[in-house]
Amino acid sequence: MENVKTKEVLADPGYDGENIYQMLRAKSVKPSIGPLNRLVAKKTETERQQGVAYQQTKGYHACRNKNKYGRRELAENTFFRFKNSFSSKFLSRDGNNMKNEMTLNANS
Repeated sequence: MENVKTKEVLADPGYDGENIYQMLRAKSVKPSIGPLNRLVAKKTETERQQGVAYQQTKGYHACRNKNKYGRRELAENTFFRFKNSFSSKFLSRDGNNMKNEMTLNANS
């Protein structure tokens, strides 16, 4: 994340952890991470805990709409279509050749 410049990170519940929230906020990045459904809200002191509490009181769909979480699925769908269009594997093993292969695929 040192060289990444972004305002927001969209991630699935696999990245839902207090350490991830803290790392992103330390870099002034807004975390948009869907909380796991099985979490129990304890105290609502941290941003992550507030998200869990909101989902528990308002429900999954209200939390999803509030955070515009459907954008993550659009991004995943885009990568899925790209990989299916050009194969999910590189023909080359060399990093520079992989970069050239990706550039060719993206521009074809």
